[in-house]
Amino acid sequence: MHWKNYMNIFLYVNHLLCPAFNVGFSMAFNVRTVWVAAAAAAICIINLVWFCRRTRKKVKVEIPTTVKEPLLSDELAFSSAVNQDEALEGDNGVDLRAGSHDIVSDVAADDRSDIAFSALEANVAAVQPQPLPQCAHLHVTPQPVDTEFLQVLLDTELGPPKFSVPKKEESSSSSLKALLDKEFGPPKFVIQKPITTADEGADSSLKEAQEDHPESSIHRPSLQLEVISGPAKGKMLIVGNDDVEVVIGRLPTCLLPIMDQEISSRHAVISYDDQAECWQLMDAGSLNGTNLNGKSVSSNDRKPGPRHSLSNGDLLQLGEVTRVKVSIEDVMAEPMAKRKTPSATWGPRGIKHSGSSHTSSLQSYTVTKLPPLQTVQEFPSQGLRLAVHQRLGTEHMRHGKDMEDVVLHMCPFDSLGSEAALFCIFDGHSGIQAALHAKSLVPDLLARKFQDPVSGAIITGRTQDEQAQALKEVFLDADSSITSDDGCTATVVLMQKQPESHFLIQAANVGDSSAIAVDVTSGSWTQLTADHRIANSYAERERLQERGLTVKRRLYGLNISRMLGDRFLKEEDLGFIAEPHVSLVTEFPSTHVGFLIVASDGLWDVLSEERAASLVIKAYSEDPSSTNAELIADILLNQALTLRSQDDISILVVEKRSVL
Repeated sequence: MHWKNYMNIFLYVNHLLCPAFNVGFSMAFNVRTVWVAAAAAAICIINLVWFCRRTRKKVKVEIPTTVKEPLLSDELAFSSAVNQDEALEGDNGVDLRAGSHDIVSDVAADDRSDIAFSALEANVAAVQPQPLPQCAHLHVTPQPVDTEFLQVLLDTELGPPKFSVPKKEESSSSSLKALLDKEFGPPKFVIQKPITTADEGADSSLKEAQEDHPESSIHRPSLQLEVISGPAKGKMLIVGNDDVEVVIGRLPTCLLPIMDQEISSRHAVISYDDQAECWQLMDAGSLNGTNLNGKSVSSNDRKPGPRHSLSNGDLLQLGEVTRVKVSIEDVMAEPMAKRKTPSATWGPRGIKHSGSSHTSSLQSYTVTKLPPLQTVQEFPSQGLRLAVHQRLGTEHMRHGKDMEDVVLHMCPFDSLGSEAALFCIFDGHSGIQAALHAKSLVPDLLARKFQDPVSGAIITGRTQDEQAQALKEVFLDADSSITSDDGCTATVVLMQKQPESHFLIQAANVGDSSAIAVDVTSGSWTQLTADHRIANSYAERERLQERGLTVKRRLYGLNISRMLGDRFLKEEDLGFIAEPHVSLVTEFPSTHVGFLIVASDGLWDVLSEERAASLVIKAYSEDPSSTNAELIADILLNQALTLRSQDDISILVVEKRSVL
């Protein structure tokens, strides 16, 4: 039996025994037995009725929808199930409601209810629906579509089409222009067709005019902008021939950046109009407006304003404080036919650098207010002129530290004769002591190593391998003599004057202080040093990889892997060495003008060697008579400051004039 049945029996016995116990208790204490028995009997009847009503359960059976109709139609099967249930239950019955196909049965919670449910489930299973037979496949003949009627329905329901769909071209052979227009749309600009034979006669007069005046096609007045008031007072922009648009604003990417809070990011634009043949000013939708000679040229809705022609001496006002003076000179450019094609010279590791690839993309440069030159010196006997710029870096200035760059120049290098010269830069890190020590060691070591009692030559008189080995020994000896834990880079440049008044140049270096030789007469340049920064040198990363060190940018906090000093790191054998890179010998011909540039990483971090050489060549091509060592040093320092170099900046420029 089910566990519920046992529970019901227990409750039944409990209700019967409780009255009997009460009767016996009363008789034992001589209470009137009749009244007690009557009360006990009443209690038994009430308990029995309560027990029966409690144990009756009303069971609701949901018949699935799939068997409702067959079950109702088969009245005999349904009646037999009901009669059987009535025979088992006696007075209990089944209520069939016509409104809903539900059978509600009151069944006693004992074994007889299981028999009734089994019979009912058997009848329900007997009337389960059978699957329908599969229909035969019908072959329907497709009817033609009435496209006109379908179009009328679409127009009625959805309205006319919003845009027309072009039909495909019936012609299979489409032209190339039609295919391009179809895929990419019409061209954004017109490409001029080459002049054919038929057009040559019509343009003969224009050709003759260009042949008579070939320089007219490249004529453009020079433009110079100078900030005369405001936070950027003293800044000056000289616009090159390749620049046709000058953007003035607060962004560093502007050609003339001015850090004034009243100036917009793109405040004004000055461009050259080829048709009007003049420079024109346009306000670029600035917030505080632009004035030209006291009159506003801005629009009220912060949109680009109209263009206004500029003349020499015009005054621009940007905001309330900044004023810019305009200088325009109508100078004819040099004819292209008269320009010399620069030759090539040998660079480091046998690579040639041609001047034509560098001078074609020269850009304008901005001139800021510069500190005075630290050194300007003339060497008449050598035919050389020296200029040195040094400026404390912003990081050291902010923390109250001193400059860690040390510059050394000895012309002539008396220990090796009047024809020799020495130029060096030592850039210290973690202090200046190693750089000062190297400055005192290198000249003595060079004098002992290259002393020639016959000629006193510092470059010639030895084979290439012997010369390179001698310079390496000088660097290694200097490194072993520096016992401090701080270190420095070292760039040593040797110059030797030959009897024919031409110069030989050779360099050796460790670290990231570079040197270049620029021949402005031929328009070529040569890099004399190697960059030993780990991030920039694949050779240094390969060398460290062979030692089991995989680094990408820094090694134990340093971005260079070759230096002088740093005794503690080298004693631990961590991959740092002092073996220098030695360049090939470069020659300055006697009839050529050249510049030697040696600088610390404060310049080269923001300006590439190629760009520096381009600026030198450009300055000399524009004004050969005024281009000297001082001007080149100013231009390079100005570039470093404009590009916001953070490190100490040391620039050494040696000018070599031609000898006719």
